[in-house]
Amino acid sequence: MTVGDFESRLRSRLEHVGLSAEPHFLRAAERYYSLLGRWNATTNLTALALEDFPARTLDRLFVEPLQAAELVEDSPLACVDVGSGGGSPAIPLKLARPSLCLTLVESVAKKTAFLREAVRELGLVQTEVLTARIEEVVPRLRGADLVLIRGVRTDQPLATILAKLLKPGGRILRFGSASERVPAGFREVERRRLATGGELLVLRADLEFEDVRT
Repeated sequence: MTVGDFESRLRSRLEHVGLSAEPHFLRAAERYYSLLGRWNATTNLTALALEDFPARTLDRLFVEPLQAAELVEDSPLACVDVGSGGGSPAIPLKLARPSLCLTLVESVAKKTAFLREAVRELGLVQTEVLTARIEEVVPRLRGADLVLIRGVRTDQPLATILAKLLKPGGRILRFGSASERVPAGFREVERRRLATGGELLVLRADLEFEDVRT
């Protein structure tokens, strides 16, 4: 299938949830998708089916990040993506909000090699890739406006780590299931249904938790 087929299918999936994308986003999304497919043949980046642009795959990789982009202004916010894996939702969100200052944190070296190649291939500026566990880089990344998390269970130890990353008033955007609980020390400020049936949960640390998290 062609680049035009990809763009047409992605445009259709976006329209299905009332969204649209500029041509430059569609072109960059296709380059990212193509790169992901090439690397995934030898490196386990995603379990999603990639051949012939399945609807669920496009929704997961691109539509859901664009749903999140509706909640994020295009300004130089400090954004940390925890457990970046194959790069979504962080890279598509960066394509939609290019002014973000993005840090991708992934502990598996083969995956960070892909992420660095994607950043280079897509010409993403103000974007850093770290090969590390998130608890190892908290001092370096404190003061984040946004923290992205998907595919990682937000248990209480992790929630405490994430709270230390955030600046006062900062937000966590958690891509997950409707059954996931809000961790202690956080409050839910918004919840949105995602294209694949999960939910995007927007969390902020409680004021009392902010006072003690240092």
